[in-house]
Amino acid sequence: MKIKNMSYLLLITFQLFFSACPSQFDDSIMVYNNMEHEILVDYGYFNGPIYPDTTLPQYNYMHQISEKKSHMIELYYSLEKTYQIVHRDTLSFYIFHADTVKKYKWDEVRDGYKILKRYDLSLQDIKQLNKSVYYPPTEEMKNMKMYPPYEEK
Repeated sequence: MKIKNMSYLLLITFQLFFSACPSQFDDSIMVYNNMEHEILVDYGYFNGPIYPDTTLPQYNYMHQISEKKSHMIELYYSLEKTYQIVHRDTLSFYIFHADTVKKYKWDEVRDGYKILKRYDLSLQDIKQLNKSVYYPPTEEMKNMKMYPPYEEK
């Protein structure tokens, strides 16, 4: 009987402990890869130049997204606070073909600006997209800042 009571007590303790653990992230942005190849995504935040400087940052961690998959980029702060911290109204999202980053040294990728797309998105853009970024860009993104520019299909 004591073992059964002890088991219940442990179960309740674990449930309380794990349900009370706060998340270390306040917000997130979902990135969708609608291509038949893997992409890598980096965004201008703390680890490199901040818009309007769109040079590629020194190599840092990039989010890997398999073909036809999505990936959640978790933010340590709310979306609004993230934009306040960088003191800009725009964040840059860099999209790379995974094979390019595997084939070339980072200096070559950076110096040759070997990106598939760069989105320069305002807080309003991200909100309009429901905290989502798409590659390739969707029709809804056609009037948002990007390089190379949006192409009609």
